[in-house]
Amino acid sequence: MAGTTTEIPQALAMQTLDAARPLLEKLPFPALWIGEDYSLRWANAATPLQRPQGKCHECLHGYDAPCDSQGQGPCRSLRAAAQGQTCEFVHAHRVDGGLELFKVVALPMTEGVLEFHIPIDESFSRDALTGLLNRPAIEQVTRQGIRLMRRLRQQCAVAILDLDRFKRINDGFGHAAGDAYLRAVGEVLRRETRSTDLVGRWGGEEFLIFMPGCDRRGAGIKVQRLLAALRELRVEFHGSDIRTTTSAGIWTGHPRTTFERIYEGADAALYQAKAEGRDRLCFAREHLPPPQAGAQDHRFQAGQFA
Repeated sequence: MAGTTTEIPQALAMQTLDAARPLLEKLPFPALWIGEDYSLRWANAATPLQRPQGKCHECLHGYDAPCDSQGQGPCRSLRAAAQGQTCEFVHAHRVDGGLELFKVVALPMTEGVLEFHIPIDESFSRDALTGLLNRPAIEQVTRQGIRLMRRLRQQCAVAILDLDRFKRINDGFGHAAGDAYLRAVGEVLRRETRSTDLVGRWGGEEFLIFMPGCDRRGAGIKVQRLLAALRELRVEFHGSDIRTTTSAGIWTGHPRTTFERIYEGADAALYQAKAEGRDRLCFAREHLPPPQAGAQDHRFQAGQFA
């Protein structure tokens, strides 16, 4: 979800904020004034704070550097404010151990920026067919999650799942049958993943899962179980029993690189799983220890994680 910026006549003056403060206090969602130095100058009662004073990224998220830049420059709100622009973008907050999407509307002030953090209506972030996060939403929260794991020095995993030979379902039974199968897949993925895992439909018959705090062994166990559950899935459609298998590629490790590199690693592992016969998972090679002679550590072996 790309952010947008819009020119406004002038930055909000301090007296304007003072006059509006009684109304801002009554808003059911967070409203906060952030100074040019990232200091949290004021926040309404709806703003969940991890600490009462300090930098905005410290008070709101427990981060030791600005959310958007990893310390490499102003965040997008302050960049837009410095140019006299209002800015809108999607941000992920840590809520009850997980991540929740908010739409941030940032208005420039004479001293910093006024932000509104509005919870996103799920109808805008959910895939209409499967009920999972849609592609913009899963990409945004995965990017935010990777940054969070990097700051916390925690491992994480990103898995890409792709239904094998799904085109045969559409060609043999029609697109309505394919849609019915995708809906059933969405139900399986929601049921079989943790509440802290983020699951989205990446496109077509491909799905992306972000697993915070998950190491290689844990990711292997979870994805193995998902593949087993999908292997057992049967969808009855007009008297026909529809089924298929699933392949998966997984990146795991401490996220010292970008979302793009992590996705490329998982995607390459998915192609490896397809090339080796489908209905299996493979790990991204570049994040494995050097293989022993004759070993094939990138490949999932039956019982490896039991």
